[in-house]
Amino acid sequence: MDFIQTSVSYYVSTAGKFGGPARVALQKSGKQRCSTAHTAQPQRIEVVKLAQKLREIAVLEYEDALDLQQGQLEKLAAKTKTIADFQTELQHLPDEPKLLRRLDGVRAVFDSGFVEPSCSQSPVTLLRDLMGDTKNWDELIADERLRSWMLLRRCHSGVIDSDFGKVRQGIHWDELRSPTGAITRKTAWYVRAPCQCPYRYTREPVLPHFIPPWLEAVIARWLGNICGNNLPDSVNFNLYENEDQGVAWHADDEALFGGLQGDCTIVSVSLGGARRFQAARSLGNLGPRLVYDKASLCEVDLGHGDICTMEGFFQKHYIHRVPAARSHSCEPRINATFRWIKHHTGKDCPLHCEDS
Repeated sequence: MDFIQTSVSYYVSTAGKFGGPARVALQKSGKQRCSTAHTAQPQRIEVVKLAQKLREIAVLEYEDALDLQQGQLEKLAAKTKTIADFQTELQHLPDEPKLLRRLDGVRAVFDSGFVEPSCSQSPVTLLRDLMGDTKNWDELIADERLRSWMLLRRCHSGVIDSDFGKVRQGIHWDELRSPTGAITRKTAWYVRAPCQCPYRYTREPVLPHFIPPWLEAVIARWLGNICGNNLPDSVNFNLYENEDQGVAWHADDEALFGGLQGDCTIVSVSLGGARRFQAARSLGNLGPRLVYDKASLCEVDLGHGDICTMEGFFQKHYIHRVPAARSHSCEPRINATFRWIKHHTGKDCPLHCEDS
């Protein structure tokens, strides 16, 4: 635990140059952690809290460092060695995969030597390659170091003009509201029987509906020549009825889909009016706020029939959103997000396993 004390002292002494608010918090919490480090309390609890605090400070420093001169940037980059050393130190602790993932986002930004498994080490087949249809796809993000891809296929012929009305009328919608009570969007969660896993946006779960025959036919028409015979077994619909509605920065990293442990493929079909879609590398949480790497921001307008995929470790290293478009009016839009369930976490689901 001497390493933890050293790390606390190091970050307290340097954080003031970049992240003043976090420095005070760490001084207070760091003393407490050091004083309890040699007690009988489990090490894991202290390390989890400290790892999160180091991450918050690194985020603050990174945001401020964007405006610093090159010499100061080099000093900031040198700190990644300390983060990497700290990560190595954690490996002997229980549940180390969860602990290590807390620091992976920081290392991915600061440490150019940090890489996810390469395609040669662990082959991955992107959907554009599955059916030999590469010419119709555009690469929006191709981050091989972080094993993360976002691809776009414009105006897919499998999506027809009447699909928006058919889906809007045929789906059972639930309203999602902000803390102030405003409707942020309508949503619906459909799964292939016999799965009964709910989908959790917040504390309140969205209960599942079974995919009906008419929707199965629509899914086959949309995705049959993209996914082949292995069609997704779940779809999350979001309806944005006007320009004031959207969804904040997030990652689809729920345990259902296993996006933090391995490759996770998401296929998104747009219906109706065009809306701006944004994605960027995640820098983790700064309090309740998700912070992104502004230099990596990718923006694209998605219209009717456009199909966007996020593949590999994208949900581990990137976040995305549909911002409100209050500066101009927008036609209603539906987004259908398709995924494959890897871990049936619902307690009432007949496919549930305790290890999920």
